[in-house]
Amino acid sequence: MIPGWPIEIGPHDDPSWVDLESLATDRFAIAEACFTATAASQPGIDRRGQGAFFIGGVAYYFAFVLAWQHLTTGAVPAFTARHLAVRPGPDRTLLYRVRPAEAGAVAAGPLIEAALAPLVERVKQATRLSDPAQWRLVADGVVGGYLAVGQHLGQIEAARSTALALVRDPRWRFFNGHTDVYEIEGQCFLKRGGCCRYYTADAGSYCATCILRPPDQHIGEIRRRYLAAAEECSTSAGGTARRRTTAGLAR
Repeated sequence: MIPGWPIEIGPHDDPSWVDLESLATDRFAIAEACFTATAASQPGIDRRGQGAFFIGGVAYYFAFVLAWQHLTTGAVPAFTARHLAVRPGPDRTLLYRVRPAEAGAVAAGPLIEAALAPLVERVKQATRLSDPAQWRLVADGVVGGYLAVGQHLGQIEAARSTALALVRDPRWRFFNGHTDVYEIEGQCFLKRGGCCRYYTADAGSYCATCILRPPDQHIGEIRRRYLAAAEECSTSAGGTARRRTTAGLAR
């Protein structure tokens, strides 16, 4: 797929690969291991925060593989929960493998909703993170995933318009009027419409564009956390910082 992302392309014949359908049912222990890993890496984060990190990550990578095929072929692939599989990676992180799908007479909105709804319900049962809170994180993942792919392919405007049209459509459960994109100095930054609950960790805080942070602070936080750091890195390397998309703005 794209170097630097934990995604492979191929079949799921090896039983260590667990598709999202099975993850939401009889293989949910993988999710529980991710909750435990989040609790270990972010001491103090509450149980709902563990669920938020998990569903946000899965939604991001589902949108990523969907966007990759959508933007490269111009057609929405007929993805289901069986097309994306996971398995534990180093330090209990997740690795992903996508089984390509043929383009079909499908719309991306109901496809995303159908693929993730069973997992949203199971995460709610396990962590008490509500449906609406999770679907807001799904919206952030959809926009973040599309932006990352669009940046790599040089199709950032198409990616942004496609993703925002998806999350602005009130027919879908991940409808979110707050999720958006800031463009600052030629770089795109995700404006979050959900909350990952990182602030509940002992060393946590609100993300730069967290829905709980006053909007008039967002751009200042982006500049403080990301643009200044990128400029410093570029200067020390003797080069010019290249245009990039910061889709996560996680912490």
